[in-house]
Amino acid sequence: MSLLAFLTLSNAAHAWSHTQNVWPRSSLPLTWYLSSATVDDTIEMDVAAVDIQSSFDNWTIQAPCAEVSATKAEQDANITASFKKDNRSAMTFEDPSDELDSGVLAATLCQPTADSAFSFQGKNYFYTYECDIAYNETTPWISTDRFEAGMCGGEYLLEAVSTHEIGHLWGLGHSCNDPNDDGTKGDVPCDNPEVQNASMFWTANPCDAHQMELTSDDVEGLYALYGPYCSFEATASSERSGGAPLEVCFSSDCSESPGSVEWNFGDGNTSAEASPCHTYEEKGQYSVVLTSNGDGEGECGAWQDVQRARSYVVVCGLPEPAEGFEGLFSYAHDEEFVYQLINQVDTSVYGCIESIQWEVYEGDNVDEPTQTLAAWSPKVDLGGEGKYRVVLTVEGPGGQYAEEIFIDTGEVKGGSCSTTSQGASFAGLMVGAAALFLRRRRA
Repeated sequence: MSLLAFLTLSNAAHAWSHTQNVWPRSSLPLTWYLSSATVDDTIEMDVAAVDIQSSFDNWTIQAPCAEVSATKAEQDANITASFKKDNRSAMTFEDPSDELDSGVLAATLCQPTADSAFSFQGKNYFYTYECDIAYNETTPWISTDRFEAGMCGGEYLLEAVSTHEIGHLWGLGHSCNDPNDDGTKGDVPCDNPEVQNASMFWTANPCDAHQMELTSDDVEGLYALYGPYCSFEATASSERSGGAPLEVCFSSDCSESPGSVEWNFGDGNTSAEASPCHTYEEKGQYSVVLTSNGDGEGECGAWQDVQRARSYVVVCGLPEPAEGFEGLFSYAHDEEFVYQLINQVDTSVYGCIESIQWEVYEGDNVDEPTQTLAAWSPKVDLGGEGKYRVVLTVEGPGGQYAEEIFIDTGEVKGGSCSTTSQGASFAGLMVGAAALFLRRRRA
């Protein structure tokens, strides 16, 4: 399903960018770990843990319509290396790569994956399952408590820098582009005051706490990835697969009440009802799309969310031959009394064939088969000369269908058979109250 929720806030700077990484909602709240090392006695680890969690809380509290959250692991992990694929998110003050020079305060690395989340404005977004943050071990840090007590003497505020780096962890890029190598500014100018005040502004100053306060630029960027959304499912009384015609009823669950919704049922029909029912008339696999729109009157402003469930509804017809074939099966002589049975059942709609059964009857016996097989296209040894009746029964959500072919082993020798329909019914095969439709063929 697509997760995109895109909000347009009234006074936003519209300068946010994204790293094209996003956490799956099932991974939240994120569990993070902290190295047990200290940093030149500038800040203790228990104090650092409090300030880092406060940095996570800044996003949670100041962007209430985003469902981002995090919690620290119950115990410290002895992590001295952060940049590694260990499937957990770690914070460390010991740069394992020794690549953070004096001009870099901290760096965030999210491991890329090939798991596609959604596409937006021509870019593909992918799920991430681990992000590590390394703080420069040569940087003098100060806690929020000491800063608020007026004790800052040129140190960098850990909570402010962490808030910025955690924005990267959530998937946000810088609110403007860094200056180019030639001294010119990037595509998004960095001289906009609101951009400069954003938590995701690319630089920070000593004794500066402003990046702890999110601006509308930060919030809009976060909402674009984790804003209001609606999930949906078929109601408990509805079957998502069955024979045509098939009625399916849907219900939705939204984190913020939408102003309007539009359902696309995948067969060309739509609905604007909150909880619609729809009847599928033709066999096929159908993807269902729910588009929800916030009207701007709720807490979260104007937003749009698109949820897509691929091949969510499967509608089946009565089992029938695949296109280009006359019957459900044919056969070819292999050797002696061995014959290859060739299944020709239509499988164009996945999930419409639930079981197949071959039965072989000898002579005039119509009660007890001599062989029963369940393979798709089995070889069968009829055992000797004589007349045999082979019946294929196919069952699926659309019903049951059976077909029989007669084989005379004394006449069919070598090559594949050529059969013609005789048009006679076979009333002896019934399952429950539903008759099996048959074609009688004789070789």
